[in-house]
Amino acid sequence: MRRVFREVWAVLQQEPERWLAYLYGQQLENLPHLIKKSPRHTGIVKRFFVFLYFVYNNTRVIKKKKRSVDFLFYASTDNQKYSLEDTLAILQNRGQPVAAVSGQKNQDTFEFEPFSVNDVLVGLVLTAVRLPALWRQTRDAHPALRNWYFDLLCQCPIYLVHFNRILRYYRPKKVVVSNDHNPSNRCLLAMAHYLEIKTAYCQHASVSALFPALRVNVALLDGSAALDTYKKCESNRPSGTFDAPRPHVFLSGQKKYLSGRAGGGNGIGLAINALDDPDRVIALIHALKGYPVILRWHPRQPFEQIATFKAALSATGHTFSDPTCEKVDSFLKNLRFLLAGDSSIHLEAALATVQPIYYRFTSTGPNDYYGYVKTGLAKEAKNVCELIRFFESEPEGVSSDLDDPIRYYSFTFGTEWFGREAELAANILMAMPDEASYPGFPGYIGRL
Repeated sequence: MRRVFREVWAVLQQEPERWLAYLYGQQLENLPHLIKKSPRHTGIVKRFFVFLYFVYNNTRVIKKKKRSVDFLFYASTDNQKYSLEDTLAILQNRGQPVAAVSGQKNQDTFEFEPFSVNDVLVGLVLTAVRLPALWRQTRDAHPALRNWYFDLLCQCPIYLVHFNRILRYYRPKKVVVSNDHNPSNRCLLAMAHYLEIKTAYCQHASVSALFPALRVNVALLDGSAALDTYKKCESNRPSGTFDAPRPHVFLSGQKKYLSGRAGGGNGIGLAINALDDPDRVIALIHALKGYPVILRWHPRQPFEQIATFKAALSATGHTFSDPTCEKVDSFLKNLRFLLAGDSSIHLEAALATVQPIYYRFTSTGPNDYYGYVKTGLAKEAKNVCELIRFFESEPEGVSSDLDDPIRYYSFTFGTEWFGREAELAANILMAMPDEASYPGFPGYIGRL
């Protein structure tokens, strides 16, 4: 217990809770969707009890024997898992010792790793000791950090204890993630760096200049767009001593499996997420009555919104694509157009020869957040009339004029590695940590 306490404490001295829960601890002012709607339970005391319930709900009695693996894959969401599972399967087929774990229940390829009783006992002591520091950290922060998200700060010591145990249980040579800004992912990376375990990041979605500085040993980015963005993130890190590694960067293409330039569908896909205004989504569903609309929500969309959307779809004769049952590749095969706001599904649509159309469902935040319209990847429609003109006038498939914008976001497009990005990622991961071999790989850029 003393060793774990000491090691977690050392991590927190370099990366305090406000940096581990990064988006909430550092960027609330710049992310209006996070402060738009109050949660059910507000105030620091109620959020602390929310934290205790979270710990209780994710704790199990665990009895396992230690084992050693070369790779430990971690995903905290379904989207992260989808970006990793093809690379994971290739490594397994090559006979590599691999473990894949998740903080989510009901997984298939990733094993649910709950907190152990010992994780909780040590973690709660640490959290209690850290409460004065948490109070100081949040004193000058956005008010919502204390009142709405204090539980996320309290989770960080628990996660650090948890991943300290996980890393010592699996004894991996390399840790692989596809997210660098969620609290659990950041706690895993921070503990891996402290224990001197090599880390790799496989980009799973479009990135933002609001993200933290990228700190892993190897970063597999989709394309130059992500690299340009992460260069802008370099100042987004704690002040003072920060021993996390600067990454060797590879441009390895978009890693979710897609059928490529297939096309052939006639549907109008409507892809939404939790950032979008449900009322605007429903208004568009009714406005497009008579068109073959297929609605697909985000895997983490609130349940009450999904029920409302299904009712609107039923009333208009439209259909839906459930992301928990149907992968994005299957969804895109049925489409001619893809409508979405600020979402990386625009790139996936273009790669599958579906015309992406940028259509905002919110009045807050910046327009064209990921720059898809600016770079020419997506066309923009500002109202229903413009949408209908697109439907009536656009030719089938995606124009070859989009080849350069697609390549800017997904480096392998049009190369021998297009459609084989997971294989390329597996090759790079197997080469770690032989830095001398990196220049021989396609898309190697050097250190960030």
